Amino acid sequence: MPKQNMGELFYKHFSWAACFLGLWITLVQARIKIVSIPETPVEGQNVTFSVENVQGDIREVSWFRGMASQGSTRVFSYFPGNGRPQRNGVQFTNREFGFPNGSLLITGIRPSDAGRYNVIILLRPKEILNASTDLQLATPSLTTATTATTATIATPPIKELPPRPSMVGWIVAGVLVGILLCGALGAVMVYRFVLQKSEPGTGVAGKLDLRAKKPPASKHDDKEPIYEVMDSPVETPKGPLPISGPLPPLPGTCLKLDSNYMDLLYKADSVYSEIKR
Repeated sequence: MPKQNMGELFYKHFSWAACFLGLWITLVQARIKIVSIPETPVEGQNVTFSVENVQGDIREVSWFRGMASQGSTRVFSYFPGNGRPQRNGVQFTNREFGFPNGSLLITGIRPSDAGRYNVIILLRPKEILNASTDLQLATPSLTTATTATTATIATPPIKELPPRPSMVGWIVAGVLVGILLCGALGAVMVYRFVLQKSEPGTGVAGKLDLRAKKPPASKHDDKEPIYEVMDSPVETPKGPLPISGPLPPLPGTCLKLDSNYMDLLYKADSVYSEIKR
């Protein structure tokens, strides 16, 4: 067989094999998918990339951070069944952990963790599975109900209204003001009607003498009777008044008087004469 025919035949077989391999890889890639739990995590939260629809014996799982799947973007490689299954790569940050089913756990999500993640799973005997996903962080205001923990938005503190003055204070103040006004009014009345009372006939304001005038001490002994001589407003006659004797009875009209009455009359005249002496 000529060499040219052999080359053409080899080229045709290789082309068919490459096309079949590419179609087979595409069909295999379409079988698996990555589910993010939660779908849109917030900063500081944990996220798990769960690989689903993996059928077969897993030999190796490799995770990559970035668009390309190469050594500079490898996070780690996981070998199920080994004593030390996880082998860390360049992009490992001590927060990434692998699982035997091919899943990835990232703890304490940071904004720098956002982006594309690729996974390549090698099955026995010679099967390759590949899938990718994008990690997007949610802001606290856009957190959905599917997140494991919801971000709490602190409400601003409510300003307390200044306390109003109590009615008791106003009542006490009013009572004090009333007492002060009454005291001032009383002082004015005392000053007007007592301290400024004018003396009769002069019109000059007299001062209130607080010292009471004591009566002069008596010269008589306490045991002796005290008599006070008062001047009578009516002038006493200088001489004794003439005592007119009884008028003589008219003739024919003289009545017979009782002897006792006559004795009492003479006795009264004699007593009056003794008093005048």
